[in-house]
Amino acid sequence: MKPNCKNYKKSFQYLRQLKEKTGMTNNQIADAMGLGLSTVKKNFSSNAKYQAPYYFQFMLECLAMDKINQQQAEIDRQREEITHNLIQNGKQTVFTKTP
Repeated sequence: MKPNCKNYKKSFQYLRQLKEKTGMTNNQIADAMGLGLSTVKKNFSSNAKYQAPYYFQFMLECLAMDKINQQQAEIDRQREEITHNLIQNGKQTVFTKTP
């Protein structure tokens, strides 16, 4: 994923949706980004006079993507485990990875 300021969405709702996707608290986001908690809170603010900078949106998108990748990796791991167990038990059904 590469930064591209053309993807900048000047919407605090979008940032809040990304935050939900990460499953992280403001403190966890601040730690992950190396920012102060007050900066993170300010960037999630619905204050019409302030818009979070693009770098904040991009870092949040990266955190959300990381969470999605972790979830997919766990699904793949479980699928492989089930397939292995089915083969071990003589079953012929094998699950294939979906794109």
